[in-house]
Amino acid sequence: MIYKKITLQSFQEAFEIQRPGQFSEEGLKVLFYHLEDLNGDIELDVIDICCSWSEYDSMDDLLKEFPEINLDEFFSLTASNGHILISC
Repeated sequence: MIYKKITLQSFQEAFEIQRPGQFSEEGLKVLFYHLEDLNGDIELDVIDICCSWSEYDSMDDLLKEFPEINLDEFFSLTASNGHILISC
């Protein structure tokens, strides 16, 4: 198998091509650095990431959509723009 190391820019471009508007620019940054920090090589699968992660403008927006959610059961990241990314 051939592996290619990607940059933040190529990560963002992959989303712009395959799923434009799915995540904010800051959301993509925090996801990229989170995935980069994981141990081992990972395959860039934009669709899988979109199915595994959701972005909300705020914690209030998340709780409005899912009022019964137990946040202790989910992994979340906070982007510098205040958006919340949650692993589904």
